[in-house]
Amino acid sequence: MTKEKFLQIMRKIEEQTHYSTGHGGNVVPAEEQEELEEVAPPGWEGSVKAMKKHRKLKTPWALAWYMKKKGAHPHYTKSGKKKKGKK
Repeated sequence: MTKEKFLQIMRKIEEQTHYSTGHGGNVVPAEEQEELEEVAPPGWEGSVKAMKKHRKLKTPWALAWYMKKKGAHPHYTKSGKKKKGKK
C-alpha cells in the first residue's frame, strides 16, 4: 500500500468522525464509542502500534479493522518491528 493510498483511507475514516467501526466492522454511534475497548484485529497489533506514531490519525484501531476487512495484511510484527520483505 502506498503512502498516498494510506492517507486517502485515513482521510475517509476521519471524515466520519461521529462514527467509528467497532469490532468486526460494525458501525457504532459516537455516544457509544467511549464504552468500546480499543482492540486491534488479530495479528495487527504491531501495525496499530506503528499507526499511533502518526499524530493525524486519531483512530488507528478503526483503520486497522477497515484495512483487514478490505483484505490488507499487516506489515509489522506484534512487537512493532517491520516484517522482513516489506518496505
